Amino acid sequence: MRKKQVVCAWINDANGKILLTQRKAGTHLEHLWEFPGGKLEPGETAAQALARELKEEIAIDAEIGRELARVEHEYAGKDGAPWTVELILMEVVRYVGAPRAVDVADMQWVADAWFDAHMDDMPPADVPLVDKARQAQKVR
Repeated sequence: MRKKQVVCAWINDANGKILLTQRKAGTHLEHLWEFPGGKLEPGETAAQALARELKEEIAIDAEIGRELARVEHEYAGKDGAPWTVELILMEVVRYVGAPRAVDVADMQWVADAWFDAHMDDMPPADVPLVDKARQAQKVR
């Protein structure tokens, strides 16, 4: 079975809102909202990959903190063969720059309550990350 490792970010603004990005048209799960990030390249750590992806996708220089959650989810490929994504959600401690949609369709800052009403607007693999991240934030 094919497996992809993807790292994504939990980024809070000064008001406690969380940054989400929207998948571009023509991509797998187009138009859904997700935590910003992307695939690990060979030889990269999760933190290195996330810092690179955040620079490419939303034009920020980020200091990556701890891992908040990790989940695996199986999808059916275009050819019908299953593949698995392992999502690693990491905290962004601080960042420099104003986030802007560079290599994503759009972005938005959402209050935590947004997730309760919009889980259907997120990829299935991202959904369990929300509860795990909420728990990790409480543990601090």
